[in-house]
Amino acid sequence: MTLDVAGRQWSLDDLRALGEETRTITLHCTTGPLPAAAFTGVGLDRVLADVGGDVDGTTVTATSSEDDYTVTVPLEEARQGFLAWAKDGQPTPLRFIAESGSVKAVAHVTLK
Repeated sequence: MTLDVAGRQWSLDDLRALGEETRTITLHCTTGPLPAAAFTGVGLDRVLADVGGDVDGTTVTATSSEDDYTVTVPLEEARQGFLAWAKDGQPTPLRFIAESGSVKAVAHVTLK
C-alpha cells in the first residue's frame, strides 16, 4: 500500500510513524448511518504537516484505487479528517474519512 499526497508517497509504515491512533467513527452513507466502529489510523492533519510548505490550496480530493469515486472537502475540514487502515482491529484498505464524506481504498489525496 502506498498513498500519494501532494506528489509525496507514504507507505503504511510511514503513516504509522506519524502517530497511530484509534477513533470511534459513525460513517454515513446514502442509506443512512452505519454502526459506529473503531478505526485505527492517523489524522490527515499530521500527514499535511509532514508535507510542510507543499500544502497549498483550499480543497482536498481523495480518490479511490478501486473505482473512479472521489470526495472533495474544504482543506480545513480535511485537516480534521482521518486515514484509517484498520476497522475494529481488522486490517482494511486505506480509507479517507471526513465529516462530509469518505472514500474506501484511497490511493491519492490531491490538494487544490
